[in-house]
Amino acid sequence: MTTYNISIKMNATFKILYFYDYHHFDTGSPKAMVSVIDSLDLNKFLPLFLASGEGDLVNEMTKRNITIIPGGAESISFKNPFKSLFNIYAQITMLREHKIDILHINEFGWNTDLVFSAWLCNIPVVLHIHNPIEIHSNNINRFFAKKVLVCSETLRRSITNIKYITHKCEVLYNQVDIDWASSGNPIRKQLGIDEKDVVIGTIAQICHRKGSDIFVEVAKRCLTTHDNLTFLLIGPDGSGEVDFANKLREISSQAEYKGRIKFIGSRSDIPNLLASMDIFMLPTRSEPFGIVIIEAMAAGLPVIASKTGGIPEIITNNTIGRTVNKIETDAFYNELQNILNMPDIRNSIGKKGKSSILGRFDTKTISVTINKIYSNLIKAS
Repeated sequence: MTTYNISIKMNATFKILYFYDYHHFDTGSPKAMVSVIDSLDLNKFLPLFLASGEGDLVNEMTKRNITIIPGGAESISFKNPFKSLFNIYAQITMLREHKIDILHINEFGWNTDLVFSAWLCNIPVVLHIHNPIEIHSNNINRFFAKKVLVCSETLRRSITNIKYITHKCEVLYNQVDIDWASSGNPIRKQLGIDEKDVVIGTIAQICHRKGSDIFVEVAKRCLTTHDNLTFLLIGPDGSGEVDFANKLREISSQAEYKGRIKFIGSRSDIPNLLASMDIFMLPTRSEPFGIVIIEAMAAGLPVIASKTGGIPEIITNNTIGRTVNKIETDAFYNELQNILNMPDIRNSIGKKGKSSILGRFDTKTISVTINKIYSNLIKAS
């Protein structure tokens, strides 16, 4: 059972209200928000969560004894001004009732009543971006946010019309709890995997963007020359890509795959799954950051990943991991073959990769940054 070190201090000086309009917990964005909460100085900051429904993300908040406030956010509609005014009044009432000092939203959003209401109450607003977006000139959120956080420098540069928010934009890398990521116990028997097998795994939505098809194609190539490999795909079907995922499962059931490629869906026991792998591979076609990569590195796994998005900010040289320039089957197959044929190098990459996280993406380092950001916002408000 997972235990949490978080201990809410009811006498904390400042209250931070978090909001994310989705309630899953099997992708990077919600995990990143929870990791920010786990980084708080709880003697100074008290986290609360505004929930528009139920789901795994809300469950994670509840496990941490975080107060859940029922509610949500809607776009301000000039076609229905009375409804918008009513919503704004309700949001102001909620913010004042709970004495919120900072509003942290896990997306940029579009002209939301929640952001506008916080501004009216002189509450600093933080917008946290995890995916490429376009900042429109008529998006009032860009005016009222005091700080815009992005998960990588690459993502910051990719934002369309970044000029609108450059002065308030800052990179806050996603973090990983190294102790958590490396705390797993192998569960190969439970997964039906022989202890002598070499296990290559990936953790991602089963979708085209994440390169799930490349992973399956690489597995097919490798299994023609190796009898001791098992390939694991861990994660849910991508939104709107059920047919794509089903097709991959159908292909993987064919005889040439020898029953050695396994789709095991969403899982919460990520450390145990990482502990059951020998190599981690992510042939993603685009990636703003890649929190799962630093989780795999923290678990001591050698990582092979696409040289795209924020990934080169994580894997900065080939002694701590391998990045692949061409996001195609041949390139990943060749890199995986190199790693498979050099077990000593494989082990060295895993160890050096884990060490490289310290001072960059570990909880302590990111904690200093986020607590400083909040403190500065409160001082300036």
